[in-house]
Amino acid sequence: MSSIRLLSLLLTAPLLVCSELPPKVCGESFCFPQGTKLFSRKSPVEDFVLYRVEFQGERFVVYEGNAPQRRPGSFVIRWSENWPSYFEVTGPCASHAKCSAKRLAAEITRR
Repeated sequence: MSSIRLLSLLLTAPLLVCSELPPKVCGESFCFPQGTKLFSRKSPVEDFVLYRVEFQGERFVVYEGNAPQRRPGSFVIRWSENWPSYFEVTGPCASHAKCSAKRLAAEITRR
C-alpha cells in the first residue's frame, strides 16, 4: 500500500466511524443520550414542549418549560433561570433505586 493511500485511509477512518452513529435527538435546550428514539414533539402552547421518546426499550414523556407537573414517577430537574427553567422526565420508576426516569434524566446533556 502506498504511503499516500495509507495516510488518506488514516485521515478518513475517524470520519467513517462517526458517520455510522445515528444523529442525536435534541430539544430546545438539551440533547437526549445516543440511541434515544423520538416519537413526537408537541408544543400545545408557547411556553412548553412535550417529547415522547424511547430509551433503552422504555417509553418516557419529557417536559421542557417553566411549570412542571411533578407527577408520581417523574424526575424534575431545575435547568436554568431563563426558559426553560425545568425539565421533567416521566416514565418507569418503581422505586428510588430502580428509576429509569432518573437514569434518563441523568444522561440528558445541555445544548
